Amino acid sequence: MAIDIAHCTAAGLGVSGTTTFTRAEVDIQARDNLGNPVLVGGQVWDISVNGVVLGYTDNGDGTYTVPGYITSKAGNYTLSITAGAVNIINSPFTVPFTTI
Repeated sequence: MAIDIAHCTAAGLGVSGTTTFTRAEVDIQARDNLGNPVLVGGQVWDISVNGVVLGYTDNGDGTYTVPGYITSKAGNYTLSITAGAVNIINSPFTVPFTTI
């Protein structure tokens, strides 16, 4: 199965939002053109929040984990997840952070 970037998905607090000073992790699931999970790793991602590049771990099973980011200021942040300049589903994300 080949990965279709436009069908890949992301979930977690780093996508849905949380409160300030809370680690916001992101889990990415590689998918094929039918939306089925791809069960092998190796995809290279470009991931950033408000232009700051984030690292990630390739779990080797078609999932990728962004260890998270923490904000100290409330507001909306922009999370971008792409590969080869193609966005995954719903990227860029508007991620709300509220004060504790």
